[in-house]
Amino acid sequence: MRRGLLVLVVLLWCIPSWGGDYSLKSLEIKDDLSLTMKEVDFSGSRYNISLDLFSEETDPSGLYWKLGEIETVFETKEVSTAKDLPYGPKARQKLDIYYPTVGSNNRVILFIPGGAWRQGDKSSYDEMGTTFVKYYGFTVAVINYTLYDSASGEPVYPDNIEDVSSAFAWVKKNISRYGGDPNKVFLFGQSAGAHLVSLFATNSKYLPAGYSFSDIAGVVAMSGSYEISDMVKYPNNPLGLDEEEVLMYKKIVFDAFGTYNNESVLDDGSPQEHITSSLPYFLVLFAEDDMPGFAQEALNFVSAIRGVFPNEPERAELHFISRADISEEAWKVGEDMASQEEVMSDYPGHYAEVATINQNEYNGKVTRTIADFINNH
Repeated sequence: MRRGLLVLVVLLWCIPSWGGDYSLKSLEIKDDLSLTMKEVDFSGSRYNISLDLFSEETDPSGLYWKLGEIETVFETKEVSTAKDLPYGPKARQKLDIYYPTVGSNNRVILFIPGGAWRQGDKSSYDEMGTTFVKYYGFTVAVINYTLYDSASGEPVYPDNIEDVSSAFAWVKKNISRYGGDPNKVFLFGQSAGAHLVSLFATNSKYLPAGYSFSDIAGVVAMSGSYEISDMVKYPNNPLGLDEEEVLMYKKIVFDAFGTYNNESVLDDGSPQEHITSSLPYFLVLFAEDDMPGFAQEALNFVSAIRGVFPNEPERAELHFISRADISEEAWKVGEDMASQEEVMSDYPGHYAEVATINQNEYNGKVTRTIADFINNH
């Protein structure tokens, strides 16, 4: 009798608060009288809502509940894959596609991996691709591209950005075979990948023939460099970098661009130098314990974009990924990856920010922030 009364009280309390049309699949009542309303369908979205019993000192015999967790319920998709598809004639011009087995007109993520323009492989992003397909219904393409080869010593720029251009053209022409909407292709890159997607979406000379910036639905840039020359200036570094940090970046930049002091080359490869009023929307992220200078790089880049769009601050969203936004498991992955290179050991956040996009954290803050940006544009 008491439990039946509980159900009635809870439903009577909730219905006036929500209003509108809704449905409730089930109501779970635990031994401690805490409640969970399962799969509450409200305005087209579904939630699990918990109510926790608590005692009120002024009315010890009464029954009181407070709102607990509200969890979005996802309708998962079956994931199919197509691996090692060529988007060009070069050995590394290959991509993997993750897509819902059933469905069409999905939003598309074209993901460009990081690795300081010298390492990284699409095979490392299976968990990320699966997560965005299974829980959000996106179609995801992850590419390999030309990397710096120490044996040849040749700079990798602009071959790497030209690979991104080729991959974009391939995706626009072919992604509908995998349920993707070619009119909703978003670019997402991390680290060196963030630099490349941002450069592609700002420097029009790398757009494939027949395309414009309006063909890019949006850009997610996670922990990248946007003004290359700022990474290598010393003394009085504009990012606050010390001598050791600048020396580290000089080596990386020289390998990628063939120079660290030719301003014209570095400016050509710097997204911040090419901001115009025709840009797509940007989501720019950086992390706690990220690479040195990357926080200021993100702030400067967003500020520069907003300077061109003074009445549209949403044109460039800025998001800080704190340690609290990442699970212990994902942070441990970041620490393990950072420890593989002594010079990187102090920057686990730079790796953990990607590791946190996984099936256990499908509704985590980082994953959700990216997914919401994509769904809202």
